[in-house]
Amino acid sequence: MSPPKARPAVPIAEATRAHRTLSLGRLRRCLQNGVPLPKELFADTDLAGLQKNAYRYRDRKYERAALRALTCVKATAEEHELALRVCNCESGNRCGRLVCFICNQKYWRRRRSLLKRFEEVDPSTLSWCTVVIGVSQIGYPILEGMIGRFKAEFSKTISRYPEAQWSGRIEIDYVDGTIEHVKPEKATTLAALGQIPCEIASLVPHVHLVVHHPGVRRETIAFHLKRAFVAVRQVQVRAFRTTRARLASLDALARYPLKPPLLLPAVPKDVRKCTAMHLAALRYVVRMREAFDHPTSRGLLEFDCIRDR
Repeated sequence: MSPPKARPAVPIAEATRAHRTLSLGRLRRCLQNGVPLPKELFADTDLAGLQKNAYRYRDRKYERAALRALTCVKATAEEHELALRVCNCESGNRCGRLVCFICNQKYWRRRRSLLKRFEEVDPSTLSWCTVVIGVSQIGYPILEGMIGRFKAEFSKTISRYPEAQWSGRIEIDYVDGTIEHVKPEKATTLAALGQIPCEIASLVPHVHLVVHHPGVRRETIAFHLKRAFVAVRQVQVRAFRTTRARLASLDALARYPLKPPLLLPAVPKDVRKCTAMHLAALRYVVRMREAFDHPTSRGLLEFDCIRDR
């Protein structure tokens, strides 16, 4: 059986003509009645290279779920304003938020451009590194200091190799065992970092990095990082897959930290069926992203040490 044919892309001009600015009342009615938003048609166009983004419909679903939370009766006036800014995002007036599937794609393209320098390097000198930074059960204000201390320690550890460079991004997971399953190995790491078993949700900042380490073995990089960050499974340093093209790997690794911080299996496919718990969690995650992922503060989560040759 031949594979199904790909859906033809909608011309950007057609989606632009169909776009309409929504009021708060109209946005609420669309979400409550399951009516597609005018902006959602752009997921079928090639705006910002969306046709090559296999996760564009996942990201669009997450945006819709977030808009449902931001327009619920318990949402604040500031959250209503943000919902309108995101749903009415358009050319010349972009919202700049990563919850927006269009701005998320545009931001990915900028981050991906930093990795182009690694496309042709020796594969033995290139590693994919993940470090769990810590855990907070008392909210997100303390994360700024936690992230700053981590960056300083990581840089100090790798600075013994002057030729090493890296590019990556910190993401913050919202972990709530009451609405999503936590894998045993992840639970072990979080416990080692101080998580207290209870019904309070945890915020887990962690970083995903592409590390170029010419003249240094991957095992050596892993050894020093594990001495600096000692919790169980806190550090993982891996080689790139040999079964995937380098370009495809770099594309995926630049995109991975941009996934929704609240795992979508925890959110109903039909966002109209979101419970009060889902909506509260989504609103919290969006507020956290406003604090750390606002266009003017995004640098805190970016972590790059790029040396021009």
